[in-house]
Amino acid sequence: MQLFNENGYKISRNIVIRQEVFGGLVFDRVKFVIYRLTPKAYSLLSYFYNPVGDFKELVDSIDITDNELTVFLDHSIKLNFLLNKADREVILPCTKYEFNNSLKLTDEDAKRCHATKELISTLRAPTFVWWDITYLCNLSCSYCYSNSSKELRNELDFESVCKILCELRNSGVFYVFFLGGEPLLRKDFIDILEYAQSIGLGTMLTSNGWFINESVANKLHDVGVSIARISIDGYRSSTHDKIRNKVGSWDKATNAVNHLVNSKIPKVGISPTITPENLNEIDELINWASEHNVDEIQISPLCATGRGKHLPELSVDESLKLKEIVAASKSKYKLEINAPEGIDNNKPAQHYVKHECMSPLLSGCGAGRNSMAISPYGEVYPCILKRDSVGNVLNYDKFNDFLQTETFLELRRKRESCLGCKFEDYCAGLCRIMSVRNSLDCKKL
Repeated sequence: MQLFNENGYKISRNIVIRQEVFGGLVFDRVKFVIYRLTPKAYSLLSYFYNPVGDFKELVDSIDITDNELTVFLDHSIKLNFLLNKADREVILPCTKYEFNNSLKLTDEDAKRCHATKELISTLRAPTFVWWDITYLCNLSCSYCYSNSSKELRNELDFESVCKILCELRNSGVFYVFFLGGEPLLRKDFIDILEYAQSIGLGTMLTSNGWFINESVANKLHDVGVSIARISIDGYRSSTHDKIRNKVGSWDKATNAVNHLVNSKIPKVGISPTITPENLNEIDELINWASEHNVDEIQISPLCATGRGKHLPELSVDESLKLKEIVAASKSKYKLEINAPEGIDNNKPAQHYVKHECMSPLLSGCGAGRNSMAISPYGEVYPCILKRDSVGNVLNYDKFNDFLQTETFLELRRKRESCLGCKFEDYCAGLCRIMSVRNSLDCKKL
């Protein structure tokens, strides 16, 4: 792969680009951020990956003005997509094969991705995959969506995991989000992370923190983990320990946060699951995260699934209270605060529909469109919460074949309540399996 071109620019080897029906996407492996590309921007950036032919002819063929070209180059350099050829770059490790991903969109993919009368639009492949890498767990949380336990059955071996990771990478998936169970109870988990790094896949994980000491935190940093989250379900240790059914689990979790922050992992976060039991502590927990140099907090209301299927979800009033807390905290703290559609004012399904502003290309619930999930046995689901298996990944020729299964197509079907909305071709609306949010109207939130 040529890294230089005659115009004096070279492509960053820390980005991945792929074509979509609306243009393309760029994944920055360092910042762990995904950007959208217009068709013209995708054509130009693709050229820098593989500078074959005359650049001027390309510019003429896509009908781009000198000013547009200047803006493209300026933005691409500012975002570190392109570098001046004299610049030196610290390249993230990618040792298993030549790192060059400028995936083209086939006619078949393009036809599948477009919106139809019945279906909303989708991506050519998930941007990321949730992977419960093991169901083994040392805790017994009351709401566990995966119903993890201390029993270990025949989970995928290391060789099979690596095979699937390669298929994800070749399909255009940008990164893998490892969960469990407790991922660190899998003896080869560090090796799995190292292999993912070696083929250019980004990685992030969620852990209960029990096994993270200074040494483990440093290993996670060294094998390229970009985001590490610790599940903390209460500001008070008594609340957290009760939910986790283990005395001392809050101490272990908070100590893990400190070790991860000190390890210089790019982004360290906490991920509380919000229930009626701990809703009143979320203010204090956000403040605790800010004081302990946490970079982000992922707030997730309880979904009554798995071991928590009989537990009460937040009521409408409680959901609106959480929404107010999130909005107020975003203006008060510097750390990144994330929450799902219906809770976060900045999520596109709610924001665009309510304010009727710019059309989102892909918004609302991402299950089966920009994400999917894999079990420790290789079973594929649309989402970690919607656990309707569509088969085992080892039995399919191509990973993206799952996108054409009836279960995935059902998630793209337009809801009756959304018909007539100006965004019905792009937006899947709020979560379809969380009863409270599923009953809310985007325009009334």
